[in-house]
Amino acid sequence: MTHTTNDPRGGARTWQVRVLGSWHLETQGREIKVPPREQRLVALLALVGARRRSVLAGMLWPDSNEARASANLRTAAVELRRRAPGLLDAEQETLQLAGRASTDVAMLRDRLRAPRQEVAPAAEAGYLLGVEELLPGWYDEWVVTERDRLRQGVLDRISTVVRRQMEDDPADALPLARAAAELDPMRESVHRALATIHLLEGDRVAAWQVYEDFHRRSVREFGVAPSAKFEELVEPMRAERRARRTTGGPVPMSGARTAMVSGAGVRRLR
Repeated sequence: MTHTTNDPRGGARTWQVRVLGSWHLETQGREIKVPPREQRLVALLALVGARRRSVLAGMLWPDSNEARASANLRTAAVELRRRAPGLLDAEQETLQLAGRASTDVAMLRDRLRAPRQEVAPAAEAGYLLGVEELLPGWYDEWVVTERDRLRQGVLDRISTVVRRQMEDDPADALPLARAAAELDPMRESVHRALATIHLLEGDRVAAWQVYEDFHRRSVREFGVAPSAKFEELVEPMRAERRARRTTGGPVPMSGARTAMVSGAGVRRLR
């Protein structure tokens, strides 16, 4: 939610700070340009909220001594008050964005914390797949740490939505599961869900391909084979392939066996 407040220098203003996809600051529909140093201060405050000035200075200038880092912070805050009056709330010891400033990262965090039953799976899936990377091209430690945390949060939420959709309609879950597998090619639970959906849809060839691709990548990257859960899920297909090689012809998997494998896979993914 965006709040409005009267600022004696800037009038009634709202502020929108964007840090997902790119850095962007605007007020009343007008973009505000600020130098890179001030951009970093705004971005940090958007991510961590109110903090002591000494903490902010140390995070922004970790290679500078305390006096120099504090001086840099004071200069950045003064410049922001000049270019974006009313954006900062400054106390003697702390600094934060004003209550009338909204940020896209706060909106994302709220969505990730929202009770799952309050959001329709289709709408949530569309939102999650549209989430952009936090400040791409920025490599400050505090950016990299939060970027990884947000990415994992989004992927965890996507996995939850996939499981919910699998229970209602596997066909609806398939596009989201594929997207999740592309976003995190090393997360086994997502690939196991994708293979399970293919099994529920009766496509054993696609399910086996998902397993093989993940197996190859996991062994190559980490020297680790898929978990026992994944192996158990595909064991009937492996047995079918062994029988086919032995007999030299197709060995169909019975409908009952397919249902048994698919149902087991769904239960284990919950």
